[in-house]
Amino acid sequence: PSECRLPSRMNTFNTLELGQALSQTGQRRQRFKRRRMCSSKRARNLRGEFFLNLGLYNEARYEFNKALEIFKNNAIVYNNLGIAEQRLGNVPAALLSFSQAVKIDNSFAQAHFNLANIYTKKEQWGEAAKEYEQALRFDKNFPDAYLNLGVIYRYHLNDLGKAKYYWQIYLCQTHAKRYYLHNYVNNF
Repeated sequence: PSECRLPSRMNTFNTLELGQALSQTGQRRQRFKRRRMCSSKRARNLRGEFFLNLGLYNEARYEFNKALEIFKNNAIVYNNLGIAEQRLGNVPAALLSFSQAVKIDNSFAQAHFNLANIYTKKEQWGEAAKEYEQALRFDKNFPDAYLNLGVIYRYHLNDLGKAKYYWQIYLCQTHAKRYYLHNYVNNF
């Protein structure tokens, strides 16, 4: 096989560049053998996130489970494990992981959002709305939660007033971001 071409600036490579370089030669699994990795929780979680970004969900799940063996009560790792399980199509395990993340840290907005997405997938609209609202309680600047709440209230819970309310906030937040980006880009 051809040699793996790694990014020229090894000190400043990003995950995507490294993943592309390794996938070009099919060496990504050999390069990151589990026995070569250290066993700290943070390293395991970072490695799991790396595999998650590469689409290697089984490897990501393995790393997150190993991180949880070291430190059992980490909401971020449970949230990441839930994402891996969800992408593998294991909805019950994802639901359990996101629920555990919320149980450990009730103010973790992203875990509430991911849990709401699972409830949406299971068509449990009331539970989904409750979790999206919990996510917004802890993070008001979460446009996707506003958008999803608008959809749920309009098409599933038949409350047009709430749907309009959430959609207006969504439009305000996304417009503000576009305006900010437009000004940011034009100032260069």
